[in-house]
Amino acid sequence: MFRFLSVDTLFTSDVNAPYYDLQGNMVFYTNGIAVMDQYMDTLQNGELYYNPTFTAPENGSNVINGTLILPKPGQPDQFYIFHSSYTEPIAPAITFYGDLYYSIIDKNLNGGAGGITTIKNVQMHDSLWLGCINAIRHGNGHDWWLIAGKNLSDTIYTWLVTQDSILGPFSQAKGWAFSTTGNVVWQTAFNETGDQFAIAYAYQTGNIKRLLLADFNRCTGELANGQLLTMTDVGAGAWQSGVIGVAFSKNGRFLYAGTGSSCFQFDLNAGNIQASRIKVGIHDNLPIPFPSGFSNMKLGPDGKIYCQTANGNYAIDVINYPDSTGISCDVQLRQIDFNATFGSNGSNIGILPHYPDYWLGVLPGSSCDTLVGINDAEDSEMQLTITPNPASNYSTVSFPVQKQVGNLEIINALGEIVIKSTVAPGSQFKKIYLENLSSGLYFCRLKWQEKQASVRLLKINE
Repeated sequence: MFRFLSVDTLFTSDVNAPYYDLQGNMVFYTNGIAVMDQYMDTLQNGELYYNPTFTAPENGSNVINGTLILPKPGQPDQFYIFHSSYTEPIAPAITFYGDLYYSIIDKNLNGGAGGITTIKNVQMHDSLWLGCINAIRHGNGHDWWLIAGKNLSDTIYTWLVTQDSILGPFSQAKGWAFSTTGNVVWQTAFNETGDQFAIAYAYQTGNIKRLLLADFNRCTGELANGQLLTMTDVGAGAWQSGVIGVAFSKNGRFLYAGTGSSCFQFDLNAGNIQASRIKVGIHDNLPIPFPSGFSNMKLGPDGKIYCQTANGNYAIDVINYPDSTGISCDVQLRQIDFNATFGSNGSNIGILPHYPDYWLGVLPGSSCDTLVGINDAEDSEMQLTITPNPASNYSTVSFPVQKQVGNLEIINALGEIVIKSTVAPGSQFKKIYLENLSSGLYFCRLKWQEKQASVRLLKINE
């Protein structure tokens, strides 16, 4: 179960992003504006960028699921923190959208208490969904895929987060997203194995609300086989547009959607997933103190799904047995009562803890597992450089002069060799033609007998 902390001086609204170590201990925490250690002391240089016209700093960020902490691959004492900020629109385009930034936390700063380095508030992209960023481990068990979407568009972006760089964005536009004058989505979620992804849309037509389910390739970062699941919610508690919460059960069989006054279950093993839809919960919309309903959802480490009840309410609903079919999943309203724990000041405003699966490892049996060993047995003196990078038509790789014949390989994200050629003795440069390659991440590897070296190459389409 989640650990709820009572801190008199800390207030958070819509951003609740902790980082847990592999033993389940919280190391860092942020409300989207201040980054704090496990004792809730603000880190050195620990204030993130925010827009003061949208939220006061003492209230925390008001960007739903807009902050995420990821351990930096291969560097156990450093962390990426990705954070979205509200940006005023340029009329008459849209009402609001998010800009995505990143900063780096170094646990060794400030005498071991930690702090944010000089790499802070680096802008990655603008005009995105307002928050709702998410991440999943790459299939190599080392790197991360970061995912977000462009507002008022069907475009979804992924970035590959590595030890030494953030590659991307890689763009996917497949006609799945719906435009709206508000934020396009309420929530996104991966299943436990990272091979399925769901988007809860804020968009609806009449009483019809929509949820996207798609397959996710942890090797390539590609989404595929997207299908829109629909549901109708006409109850008095349908005070929000669209599907507000989404979560997968632990065993991955069931997908849950919260739509304000109703909680729906979909069986992902069914031949017709849409036809498997069952309403497993109906909310009474009790004011606690504000009107309540099924909202943001999160699968907990105990296998239960916790449902935030929206606004500034003092209770959380719980799905006790999410791996069970139909109403046997046991949806219970207000099972967690903050007032009972913290007294009359207890409340939850807008959000549940937002963090990826830090414990997810290598994708077993996958070809992209070979990327873990891409740098194995590399010679520290064999430094490669490649320009231009990113590239569309060609790149030139440069390297130290060698007396023997070399072998050049271009390897895709699945570990497959897609280009292979030789390098003449005495050479320092090799031109690589890329026209026939699809856009994405590749590795350029050079071998000279017992020596080898590699460098990442990003292919883009003009």
